Amino acid sequence: MSYSEQQVSLPGRCKGMPAVYLVENHPLLDGVDHVGKVYVGHMGTDKISVKDSFVLEKKLVCPKGGVLEWKAQGVTAPLVSHESPPPHDASRFIAAGTWRLLISERSQGVSRAKDDVPAIMVTGREHHQSNAQVVKNFNAATQAMLGPRKTRTASSTAFERTRCARKIQKKRCYSIGTAIQLSRRVVAPSASLAQKRKSVRIYQTMVKDLVDATSDMLLNVQAALPDNCLQAFAANSELTGQPGVGKKQVHGTSSIQVNISAAGLSASDNRLGSQLGDFGCENYDGRDSPDHLTTMFANPDIPKDYNSGVFHVLQLGAFVVLNKYIGVTFSGQRRHVGTAPTPPSDDSSAIDESAYRFNVVCWDPSVTKTRQGIESIYPDGLLPPMSKPLERSSSPPVMLGMPGTNSASNAFLATHYMPTEYIQNESNRSGKL
Repeated sequence: MSYSEQQVSLPGRCKGMPAVYLVENHPLLDGVDHVGKVYVGHMGTDKISVKDSFVLEKKLVCPKGGVLEWKAQGVTAPLVSHESPPPHDASRFIAAGTWRLLISERSQGVSRAKDDVPAIMVTGREHHQSNAQVVKNFNAATQAMLGPRKTRTASSTAFERTRCARKIQKKRCYSIGTAIQLSRRVVAPSASLAQKRKSVRIYQTMVKDLVDATSDMLLNVQAALPDNCLQAFAANSELTGQPGVGKKQVHGTSSIQVNISAAGLSASDNRLGSQLGDFGCENYDGRDSPDHLTTMFANPDIPKDYNSGVFHVLQLGAFVVLNKYIGVTFSGQRRHVGTAPTPPSDDSSAIDESAYRFNVVCWDPSVTKTRQGIESIYPDGLLPPMSKPLERSSSPPVMLGMPGTNSASNAFLATHYMPTEYIQNESNRSGKL
């Protein structure tokens, strides 16, 4: 079947946002399972156009109102319904398997479409249907961290009550698996498990189960990526020798962040900013590696009549409804913002204080891709005193181009340091690293 694209009419759309086209038979997705609707956004990639886009992006904020108001502003979900949905029914505006790709301004045609760059990919339960246990494990790990509903409060969950979890920005965001100490650029694969409290065993079990379950989810998301993207991510991981998290086959994810927040107390209560700090407001993930994509999994535990929160990628004018098991793959270096789940009305009797938003963010810190990061690989997340300072190599960096772009990525070979005699001594003493 032949490639085709048709422009989507979006009256009221902010000037400067990319024009949106609905595409049939996109060549990058040939052979990919569970492909739903595919959209492309035509954008200029010259310096002036990129600068203008950035100026616009910095001014954009979370749209006010609900789905109908957003549609009037030309803000679209990746799947656009042309029917008017009920006020609180956003589910018809989202489907797993939906794609949004960014392309430079070009004439229509399949040959140039092969250079398109993924911007947003949405996955769901159907992407994990080959092994139902994957979703079950992910849900079980989520429930263990939230704890039984009767034990939850608006400010604490079972995971947080272990008192082992380390907050980011003193808010309800937590690094698990690999931890990154940004001020010192230290990468410590086991730091989040280096605890001494009595509840450490419970905490470690929660972290391990969630990392394992999330890794299985990520493997299925990887299978939905175009071949050239997956090959580039795998090659970058091999070149840099970056520490992975979870399964060995997972590429481009060396850290996992969990964002936990109570649902809103009214139909208009978006309380993410107060609970998640910068991560609950419009933000850029400036620490992300620019040549990789972030995947965020949503697993809210809310009553059926609650409105699921949404996730906006602002400059693209697109949003995703964060229903259970929805995965959003995107670039964290695009300005984005989420909203909290809310009750169906402002009626206080409808409020469920055990309702929670639970998102798992799988990302790739830039310090794992450059020689500016120091990786701690000793089991306890500690290194002995260095006998000599870390030397910066003067050799030229190894770079790998991101598919669909003309610029090389910062895929530098990683620098590892540990005295050989120390590794041998510790290996002999403990039997393993």
